[in-house]
Amino acid sequence: MTPQQSVIQRVMIEQFQGHDTRKFLFSKLETILGRPVVTYFTSFNQPVQIEDGDADMLEGILQQMDLSNGLALFINSPGGDGMAAERTINLCRSYSGTGDYWVIVPNKAKSAATMITFGASKIFMGPTSELGPVDPQLTYFDREKGAMRRFSLFNLVKSYEKLFSRAAKQRQLVRIWNPFFNNFRTMTKEILKNIKQHCQLN
Repeated sequence: MTPQQSVIQRVMIEQFQGHDTRKFLFSKLETILGRPVVTYFTSFNQPVQIEDGDADMLEGILQQMDLSNGLALFINSPGGDGMAAERTINLCRSYSGTGDYWVIVPNKAKSAATMITFGASKIFMGPTSELGPVDPQLTYFDREKGAMRRFSLFNLVKSYEKLFSRAAKQRQLVRIWNPFFNNFRTMTKEILKNIKQHCQLN
């Protein structure tokens, strides 16, 4: 291999973020932090997201590590399944010898990745690191359009709030009208009693 080919190969490895370009940095991080660093990346360019299977994969890795001093999760992801994020948080806490974990956000940790980040006891971020809003969504199949659709849970919660508000107002109306109905019922009984007595006298 010529020196020129070697340079081109290194540029390609760095362009596609090959593991060798970051390996020495992880070793430095582990020395500085005093605990193992576990990396968790999902693509921002490909249609992949945080999934339940990721938690299984992560558990297999954590089982083979010495985590007596805890761990630091190096995360970069656009997000994904909220339940998978919850599992990831529980896994990191359960396998950590300290009962907690730290998170390093080098670039972006959005949505479900933000949830995983918030599960940590310590968060390291750079000047350009980003977290995102947590907007859990329900996925359902729209038969009319023949496609998968997403529905924000925020809207679902808001609709429940509106229903509860309407129910509370209805209850207030019942409280206002109940005395009237009770009086009306008493008056009706008195009238019927008087009519019955009048009939008996005649």
